[in-house]
Amino acid sequence: MRITASEASKPGPWAFLTCVLVPDVVRWRFPGRDGITDPERFLGGGGLASRNTLARLWWRADVFALPGEDQPYALLERLGEDELVQFMERPALSGNHVLARTTAAVFLRLVDAEGDLNRRFLLRDALKRLRRLLSFVSFESLEDDLLGTIVAGVFAETSRAAGADALEAVRAAQPSGRRGSSPHGEP
Repeated sequence: MRITASEASKPGPWAFLTCVLVPDVVRWRFPGRDGITDPERFLGGGGLASRNTLARLWWRADVFALPGEDQPYALLERLGEDELVQFMERPALSGNHVLARTTAAVFLRLVDAEGDLNRRFLLRDALKRLRRLLSFVSFESLEDDLLGTIVAGVFAETSRAAGADALEAVRAAQPSGRRGSSPHGEP
């Protein structure tokens, strides 16, 4: 759906879509207790942490899409529901699309390199560490390579805290350094 973030942040368009056009989809996806769907799934606000059924999908696609890539939704296909919620309920992270995409890409590369990791612990702890860094690091101003290195370092700290041998896994998870292969689809 081609709308701007400004339009998507308003609850009106989403309420119209969920209440008028596809209420059956909302009830199917979120049947609720005793068959009563939570009204927030129909009416919820339009912001990043919206509970409106369609708004939350749109925001996820907006944050994690890789523009110009062959598979623009590759990150979304690999992140689980809990992992997506961890990002989207933290506007300081999801509001910076480059940081969110880079973090997701490094996380997924680390999971690929070390398949037996506790994904839930790894992501939650790394996001806590990133949120602490947000207080004094301007992630928006960093070059892609440096951003990837910092994020990979955060995951290395998390892995060490979990008792895993992080060094090799993080080396495998670091971005390749090619400018055209940034996790957010920018050259």
